[in-house]
Amino acid sequence: MDVCELDPFVLLLIAVGVVAVSWFNYILNRAPGSDPDDFLIGPEGMQLQCDCFLNTMIVGGIFVVAVAIASSAFASRTELYLIGIIAYVVITAAGIYGRRKRYNDWKELDGVLQRAVPKTPRRAFDNDRLDIFFEGEDEEDDI
Repeated sequence: MDVCELDPFVLLLIAVGVVAVSWFNYILNRAPGSDPDDFLIGPEGMQLQCDCFLNTMIVGGIFVVAVAIASSAFASRTELYLIGIIAYVVITAAGIYGRRKRYNDWKELDGVLQRAVPKTPRRAFDNDRLDIFFEGEDEEDDI
């Protein structure tokens, strides 16, 4: 009994599919898409970001579902599970690598911009302007 009873053509097809989908996931997560400031949440000083790595796992999950649909090509469930786990890990790792490269590009661009554009001091919020804005409403309430 062979360790892998999978047809060599099907194995080659799966390998080519994993490479193609991994490349797609890498490119998808490498693409800039938006500015890092778009992912900032909460108060400005806290620097909290919400750019989750869930996107890196979705493409791998879709590929595993496609492999599971073709489960009749596998001789045993062990082969199906093994191929599915390996494919998922490889595709997700390619997406994470692309995402990390994008973050490094953002850091590099931020450094270039910090050197090229002088930083302007930000003014604190002017409470006097807020009082002037709401001053008219207080007078109407007194009537």
